[in-house]
Amino acid sequence: MAAAGFALACVLAACGGGGEESSESSSTSAAEASSETTSAAAGSGEATADEAAEQADYTSLLITAEDIDAPVEFIAEPAKLNPDGTQGAEQVFATADKAATITINIFVMDNPEQATALKAKTLEGMGTINTGTPEPAPIGSDGTVVNGTTPDGSRGSSALMFTEQNTFTTISFDSAPGDTSAPPPDFIDQIGNKQLAAIQEGLPNVPPPAP
Repeated sequence: MAAAGFALACVLAACGGGGEESSESSSTSAAEASSETTSAAAGSGEATADEAAEQADYTSLLITAEDIDAPVEFIAEPAKLNPDGTQGAEQVFATADKAATITINIFVMDNPEQATALKAKTLEGMGTINTGTPEPAPIGSDGTVVNGTTPDGSRGSSALMFTEQNTFTTISFDSAPGDTSAPPPDFIDQIGNKQLAAIQEGLPNVPPPAP
């Protein structure tokens, strides 16, 4: 997982939703329901909800390499479903020499409030992976972009983040080593808008997180 994605995974527990904590509570509820013979119907319903959540393919919310219009080709690495135990998906696109990358992390939370809380928590810790200052971005209703460099100043690093319904998304743009420039704003917006559209189109087709 890229630096931004790793940082997000670390703060999921603090937001009280998604991630391993949510998975453990869902599994416990299903186990208790199935052990109570007097609540067989309710137990079956909860088990079905848990199974649907486990089968949800959140990678269907991701854009593809064909959506990236750039002077150089970005090649998609295998997408990851529920990376590091967090509900959602991760996709890395890299140049042929793997010097420059675009990393997308989509976190699927229990509700929009948790998605907004995770975005705020992530912004608080952004200084540890990016030297830039957060600014508004024209993506969704609460888009934010941070353009800077990695803490050691070795490469340019930009991060776009936004929420959509119960999802929180970050798109990290890491330049090749020695290149400290940020991607053009219209390129960042292009990728962001395509990813937002993919989430809006695909989200109704995947089961929500289990209660």
